[in-house]
Amino acid sequence: MLPIQPLKSSGYTFIELLVVIAIMGVIMMMAVPAYGRFQKRQLIEQGAKQFITILRMAQKKASAGEKPSSGCSILDGYRVTGVKNSNTYTMQAVCGGSLHAGSAQTYTMDPRVVFNHASDVTVNFFVVNMGIVRGATVSPINGVILLKFGTDYTYTVTVTPGSGLIKEGAVVDL
Repeated sequence: MLPIQPLKSSGYTFIELLVVIAIMGVIMMMAVPAYGRFQKRQLIEQGAKQFITILRMAQKKASAGEKPSSGCSILDGYRVTGVKNSNTYTMQAVCGGSLHAGSAQTYTMDPRVVFNHASDVTVNFFVVNMGIVRGATVSPINGVILLKFGTDYTYTVTVTPGSGLIKEGAVVDL
């Protein structure tokens, strides 16, 4: 008679599988909130970078003296206006002291990213006149433009009045 050989099991026990599933569950519980925070930070940063790009475009058009295709005999510059507590802003040419209606371009950020100010944000970039840069005016007067994502994050963009220097900020936790 042959001796009895014990059965060799190849695989995992039910308990081992449960332990692995529990560990994966704990890891997922930590990862999901972190991903949510990452996504919010990315949304406010994306909105701010888009806004900065439009500011630089307005600045470039003003310094180059780029007029709208029609209805603008004297170009004063370009204005970017952010609507208070809104995710909407507009870039528009200023001709002969008035806003040029046909040149208005409206942009929107994610609905949760808004201008965090009591009044509209206005940045004017002026044309170069006979080689002299006329600069920029900014409202709010200190040139600090604050974007906000709910109650979680802010992003500061600074436009220096006079020189028109645009400085990017960083995402800040509230």
